[in-house]
Amino acid sequence: MKRRLLVIIAIATLLVSFSSVTFADSYDLVIRMVDQANATIETMIEKAIIAANKITEAYDNAVEAAGDNEELIAKLTDAYNKAIQKLGQSLVSSTSAISESVIRTAAIFGVKVECYPVEVVLGNQVFIVDPLRVIDD
Repeated sequence: MKRRLLVIIAIATLLVSFSSVTFADSYDLVIRMVDQANATIETMIEKAIIAANKITEAYDNAVEAAGDNEELIAKLTDAYNKAIQKLGQSLVSSTSAISESVIRTAAIFGVKVECYPVEVVLGNQVFIVDPLRVIDD
């Protein structure tokens, strides 16, 4: 009976020690995933800002060239707003897909990850992008 109890205690100790190592490894993996996802999101934001600046510069030059032609300026403004909106929606959609994927994967490992809002200004519009952070419970 003593021997059986010792074997059970030894097995329980091994299981507990392996599960904590596994959780620690999983937690570290999730941290690396979050860091990589945030780096990718940051790069996407930077590229979108550069693209928006180019669109804005082209718009400003076109408006200047249009002079006092209000009808042309209205069309240019409409096209500009649509281009910025499309760029912003693409950024939000792409970054949200990355964030959602990491959140689902982290949940499989038992680690809670959440998004937090960051405002990104593209041209004359503001978009909300959601980088990630790990929640320690």
